[in-house]
Formats: sequence, C-alpha cells, structure tokens
Amino acid sequence: MFAYTGIASAGFKSSIKLLEQIDGFDYPLLKPKYSNLGELHSTLTVELLNYLDYNDKVIERITLGEIKKRIKELEAEKKAIEERNEKLKEKMRQTQNFALEEMLERFYGEDELERLKKIVEEHKGEPDDTIVEIEWELHFSGCYMRKGNDAKILLEDMYLEEAIASLYIHEMMHAFYDSDRLGDSPNSIKYVEEPLAEYGKLHFLTEFVKKYPAHKDLLKYAINSVKSCRYYFGLYHYAFGEYLYKNYSHIDWEKLLLAAKDKVDVNSPEYKSLQEIFQARPNESKHDQTAQLLYDILTKAIGMPSKSIAVRKYSTIKEQIMTEEILPIIEHDIEPILDGHKQKIIFEVEYTPGQPIDVTLINKTKITRGASATSLSSVSRNNKAPLVVTFPDGTVFDDSVAKNTFVKTIEKIGLYNVAMVGLIDSNGYNLVDTRERPKIGKTGDARNWQTKIGTYYVYSYYSIDVMICKLMQISKYYDLDLRIEDNR
Repeated sequence: MFAYTGIASAGFKSSIKLLEQIDGFDYPLLKPKYSNLGELHSTLTVELLNYLDYNDKVIERITLGEIKKRIKELEAEKKAIEERNEKLKEKMRQTQNFALEEMLERFYGEDELERLKKIVEEHKGEPDDTIVEIEWELHFSGCYMRKGNDAKILLEDMYLEEAIASLYIHEMMHAFYDSDRLGDSPNSIKYVEEPLAEYGKLHFLTEFVKKYPAHKDLLKYAINSVKSCRYYFGLYHYAFGEYLYKNYSHIDWEKLLLAAKDKVDVNSPEYKSLQEIFQARPNESKHDQTAQLLYDILTKAIGMPSKSIAVRKYSTIKEQIMTEEILPIIEHDIEPILDGHKQKIIFEVEYTPGQPIDVTLINKTKITRGASATSLSSVSRNNKAPLVVTFPDGTVFDDSVAKNTFVKTIEKIGLYNVAMVGLIDSNGYNLVDTRERPKIGKTGDARNWQTKIGTYYVYSYYSIDVMICKLMQISKYYDLDLRIEDNR
C-alpha cells in the first residue's frame, strides 16, 4: 500500500495505478530474494508527502568557464519554463489547483543562477580555467531510510506521473541494495550507490516497457532526467548511471554492489579518486576511466581480481549507428508490436541518403545441416556417473567422480559468474573465492576443501546432495535451465 501524508495532488493519485503496476512486474535481477518490487515493498513503508524536508550539502570544484556555460543554460531554461508556465497557470486557475500555481510562480534554478553570477563577478578578470570550489545545499525529492528493520521510503509530490514513478524505482533500488538490513542504518556509498541506483532503474524500466509498451515515455523521461543531472552541481555521479546503462550493460553492477556494499573502503585511494573525479565533473574522455575505477573499487572490496572492462569499439560508423541508435528503437518500439505474431518475420531495410526508406519482407528459411545437429539422445553417457549435469546446449558432464562433474559445471558457467551468486559457507568462504582455505580441519585432520583453477579456489568438499543443491541455486539464479541428475 502507498500511504499518503498531507493532501495528495491529482498527480499522486493518478500515479498509484502505475506504481502498483510497477510493483507487480516480475524482474529477474531481483531474484532469488524477490520476484518483483511489490515483494520488496511489502517489507517497508512508502509515504507520499506534499513536501520532503531533506537537504544535503555537496562540494564541487569547477572552472570559471564551466560556470559561465551553466549560467547561459540556466537563463535559457528559465525563459523556456516561464513561457511554458504562463500556459499552465491558466489551466491551474480553471481547476483551482492553487498549490501548483504557487509552485509555478518560482523558477527553482533562480538561486543557483544568481549565485553563479555573483561568483563570476567576484573572479572578474581571471582566466576561464581558474578552479572555484563551491558548496551547494541540494534539496532531494525522495529518500530511503531505515532504523533497525524499520525501513521507509519518502517521496515528495512532483506533480508529474513519470517523475513520481521514476523517483519511486530509484529509491526502491536503494532498498534492494539494503535488503539484508545489516546494522542500524543503510550504508549508502554516495559516489558508488547513487549512479548504480540510477543504472538499475533504467535497466528495470527497459524490461518494464517491453511488457507495457504504452509506458515507453516513462523510460524516455527517466533516461533524460538521469542524463540531465550532469548539468546540476553536486549531481554528476547520478548522471554517470546513464553512461553505465548505455555503455557498460555487460557488467553485472547490481550483483557486484550487493556483494561489495558493506566492504567498500571509503578511505581507500581508489574511492578518493572517484570522489575527486565526480566533484570536478568528468568530461567524456574520462568516463571510461571512471567506469574502470568504479569496477575496481567493487571487485577489490570482495577480494575478486579486477579485469579490463573497456567499452566495445566499433569497427565502422555504420556498426555504431546500428548498435546504439537503430537496435534500441527496434527493441523498444517495434518488438512489442510483433510480440503477438506466431510466425518468424524477416525484414530488409534499405536506406539511401535523400531517398525514402525501402522495407522488404523476406521469405527465408533457415536450414541446419543434419551432420552438424546432434540430439541429446545420441550422446554417449557414463552410466556409472553418480552426478550428471546437462546444459541446454547439449553439453553433458558425467565424470565418474561427482566432484569433477561439479567443478566442470561451475567452470563452464564461469568462475566469476558463480562467485557473484554469493554462496558463502559458515566459515566465510565463497563457493568461488580468491582465498585458499587452510587444509587443516576443525578436528585437526588435513582436507582438500577446494579445487584450484587459475587464481580461483572452487569449494568442492561437499556431499553429492549439497553439490546438487548448490547447482540448483546457481541454475535458478541465472535461469540456466540445467538438468541435474542424481544417479546413485
């Protein structure tokens, strides 16, 4: 349930249906703990407020040239808002929505605009590359808070359905990252968790609009609102979530943060570097460096070796346009239209500059040579194997020693991927760890607890029953659809 505090606007009331739809949407990345945001919502309270009294102070270091650029942006924004508001005010008077009419009287960026003009005046005659340190007090329209197990999300009335829904999902991402409810209050890592909450929000909405294409404007609003944070002092790290969403979706950021959240050292040189980069507003040339630094911080916190996560470089401009511009449109706008069709459809699109786009429907049959196709029934099986694991692609592991089958299965899934599931035993060791457990057991006898593979140690000293249980958990976590057979 969504609890109101104060008088809710028409915007809030119309948003409830959308928020409930968002709550009911099954989202795989929340598993295995939750199936949807609604299950997470049931563990906390969400209050809708007329005004949220929540402010924070941030420090930003920026050049005079950037300040002058921002002044021009704010002046243009102010002019556009004033023109739009004149049209809205009349509608508000007709509906007697005096609270919104009063809000429209004031341009929220006015204080910032006047302060920036004053700073430029104080540094008159100095070069544009002069660095100025500014402390800002920011007002936030939403927050997630917790004391003990009493968790709560507070949302301010923003008078716009898309804004309220976008804010709700962002705060629910914080609640998800804090779902273990450790300690007296959530340990939000400012320059790490905020961009990843925005990243998680955009990924959630991408899947949401595939099922509910009527809400595609909600995704567009969310992307633009996150991206716009780059123009506001003290909020650049929020904007970085959009860059990660666009360029680094191949990284399991959510799983990394869940595993590393309570282990990140905010006093480490890496974290200090990340803080300095965001306070100085990184330009485009530093974005990949910033993503790598963020990744290094998270992997270091959980004892995993780092690796290069370089953005894919396109071989041609055509490939870049297809990947970054055309495919997202097909995925978001065209795929939902074709979703109900039972037959395979192949289109050929031809574009010539200055000419109308030519679309041709192709009748094409995909043929697989019989020699290359192998059915599972024809695969030779080891009837003496106590444990057999079959992958959907036909790969079968059926070693005579169950431990070997177990380790080979984990190796095929990916050591890093299995480590991210976070299957920690009672001794504090991950199923796939970078640490070797001492071979002396509690009773003093020597045991080989783990199998070493490269720089990783796979915990393999299990009974077959426990192996099966672990593999089932991993299969469910990644939706692998493994067939796991106990042949004892």
